[in-house]
Amino acid sequence: MDLFGGDLFDGEAIADGYDSARPALHGPIMERVAGVLDWSTAMGGRTVVDVGCGAGASTAAVRPWSDSVTGLDPAVAMVTRAARRHRDARFCVGSGLALPIRSGAVDALVAAGALNFMDLATFRAEASRVLVPDGVVIVYDFSTGRRTVGDATLTAAYDEFAQRWPRPVANRHPVDSAVLGAAGFALRTDATFVETVTMTGADYLRYLMTETNVVGGIATGHDRHDIERWCRERFAPSFASSSATPIPIEFDCWYAVVDPRGSADHVRQQ
Repeated sequence: MDLFGGDLFDGEAIADGYDSARPALHGPIMERVAGVLDWSTAMGGRTVVDVGCGAGASTAAVRPWSDSVTGLDPAVAMVTRAARRHRDARFCVGSGLALPIRSGAVDALVAAGALNFMDLATFRAEASRVLVPDGVVIVYDFSTGRRTVGDATLTAAYDEFAQRWPRPVANRHPVDSAVLGAAGFALRTDATFVETVTMTGADYLRYLMTETNVVGGIATGHDRHDIERWCRERFAPSFASSSATPIPIEFDCWYAVVDPRGSADHVRQQ
């Protein structure tokens, strides 16, 4: 039995995959952050900019906690898809290294997995410029979904997937609370935790094919359909007992709320 369904690829841009196949983690993470910051859904004019918004999922997660949110990304295809999908936010093409925003105009900047590709000193200077005096930068990310409780087959399959098609590392650097602190950001609060997303075999395969491992594999000459075929066969045993029934996939998550101006007012919460 084919647990994953038919051919997934019809020439659509990678933005389509980010729009439809990525795990729904931005919302739960932002809900945690909003709780720590004591934000309510009645924001009273708070303005937020989502830096590196991709196809808009992270921007949509910010929307309940802001009066106005703008998604910003250097990729035209991502911004186009985001603007088409999320009508209650604004989007524009731009970089976190040269924010197209007037000074002192923003209450919070959000960066979900985006600072790994930016010069932190340049971003910190830009963040300091555009934020209001008590404004903050919210940084968060989540790991690949490579495990499920009580079954090691998914982890083993993902390890083999990552070995066959390594994640590209060009222009990417690690970011966590310690890295941000070393770059001059003052930590207000941070946390690490696990979020669980239920996925069917078809869901998981669609997610896998949005991973940068696949993008890197294609860039080095591998056929996209061959990668899909391998993943379909290799990951099927992890879903065999559930057929089309979702199974819980665990994602390691973290966030940090920081002050780019280096404020001494630190309140660390785990």
